[in-house]
Amino acid sequence: MIIPKYARYNYCVYKAYEFLNEFSIADYPINAFEIISNMKWGLITYSELARRRNCSVDDVIKAFGSQDGFTIYDEYNYTIAYNDLIKPKNRILFTLFHEIGHIYLNHLKNFESARMYRGFLTKDEYKVLENESNAFARNVLAPAIILYRTNNIAPKIVSSRFGITKRAAEARLDLLNTDLSLIHACGIEDKAQAVYNRFYYKRTCKTCGHYFIIPNAKYCPICGGKKLKNERGKNMIYKSMDTYSNRKLKVCPRCGNEETNIEGFYCQICGALLVNYCDDRDSNNVFSAKDMPCGSEVPVNARYCPKCGSRTTFYNDGLLEDWNTEKNNNDIFNIPNDDELPFV
Repeated sequence: MIIPKYARYNYCVYKAYEFLNEFSIADYPINAFEIISNMKWGLITYSELARRRNCSVDDVIKAFGSQDGFTIYDEYNYTIAYNDLIKPKNRILFTLFHEIGHIYLNHLKNFESARMYRGFLTKDEYKVLENESNAFARNVLAPAIILYRTNNIAPKIVSSRFGITKRAAEARLDLLNTDLSLIHACGIEDKAQAVYNRFYYKRTCKTCGHYFIIPNAKYCPICGGKKLKNERGKNMIYKSMDTYSNRKLKVCPRCGNEETNIEGFYCQICGALLVNYCDDRDSNNVFSAKDMPCGSEVPVNARYCPKCGSRTTFYNDGLLEDWNTEKNNNDIFNIPNDDELPFV
């Protein structure tokens, strides 16, 4: 393929939000090292390269034509090298995502000349690819949708919150409206909203340790507690059950019936409801919620409605055990996947 004459900023913004959703990014600053490790890409510092080659870091910079970093593709895998001595240190984060941008935008796969030494690129070609990677990096590291919705418009705040330099924060804010318009032009408002939801609505329950992302949640869906913090820390994974896209259980937990992908939401064998709802039916027909049950659909492993605090259908029907029983039986904290977003 031929390197385009102009940077494809709409493509960069689209790929940035695709990346944020593919990796379920909810916390900022983003851990670039964790992502690189999970992708099994190679990673090496300029200091290590200099040691191996018995030369100076300046020699490495001259050899590869970049003060900050570069990426090599060998037809099988990528290796990112970065200058670990660069200052300020938070410049490294942008460098790493700039290089990830080259990978995720397929620069090294699609453009053969980009795999070579940078001297093989013309000045204009080099500028196009660099501008695209910069656009990808800024939209991943500090998503325009989050800045806009939270009114983060001070460079100092943006720099601190998202782990980038003040100069990068200023550039991010200068291009904020441009990138917001590109979200609309690409028709990815839903993808952008998902990114915002994960950032703004993430919660960890102080009582049971459950981590979840549910917009406007006032109660923990596992224990019904109200002591929630807007962060992702160590947390307890509570067992869930497989569902179809309509949130209906694939296997009836009461009778084991596997033929559930049919019309309706009840098991045709035992009559169990196969979709979890805010319910609050208890043996005495007494409501436990401070608000009246709202009837919302809730996550599969929810004992309580996150909106009103009522008990749920699955909990009342005995399909879910008490949260503290499960926690005591498996008191191991880990990070769950983001698979429960029924209200997004």
